[in-house]
Amino acid sequence: MGVIENMRKQKNIAPSLFFEEVEDKLRKTEVFVMEQTKKAKDMHDSFNQLLEYRTVLRETRVILGY
Repeated sequence: MGVIENMRKQKNIAPSLFFEEVEDKLRKTEVFVMEQTKKAKDMHDSFNQLLEYRTVLRETRVILGY
């Protein structure tokens, strides 16, 4: 409890509002992490799509005899 009280005093927040602020920051951090996770997945999917596209182009080149 001492650590929590020290944090509250450092932020100069009323005891009743401290946990609300902590919860708000947690929500914002969760949203940020979820966005970053989605972006990372999208980048991975895009990279795989490029690799597949390259394979198709190579196969097309062989079929067309270039």
